[in-house]
Amino acid sequence: MTLHTRPHYDDFMTWDELIKYLPLPFTKTHNKMADDNITTVRAKFTCDSVVDARHGDQKVVHFSATYSDNPEDNSYSEATPFGSLTMHVSNSVPASNYFEQGQAYYLDFSIVPAQ
Repeated sequence: MTLHTRPHYDDFMTWDELIKYLPLPFTKTHNKMADDNITTVRAKFTCDSVVDARHGDQKVVHFSATYSDNPEDNSYSEATPFGSLTMHVSNSVPASNYFEQGQAYYLDFSIVPAQ
């Protein structure tokens, strides 16, 4: 599996190459997920910016992994030391006004069953 990175990054790595550089708690969590049938993984992200898109009736929302001295945040940043997310949200839906710069959000991942 190839990681999708922003075009300005110089180095592209496969997942197997990247996992060598992640801290031990993340690799334990990654391996444990397959063994223990975990159905959901939760991450904590902070909204960095909400801006109007150049084209179309949308907002662009940027998030990054949450870091702070808060014990809860430390547990998330220990398992996921880096993360970023960019979403385009149509202004015609209520979610376009949901996200606020500086606010933290939980991001839950669950597997979509095969169709």
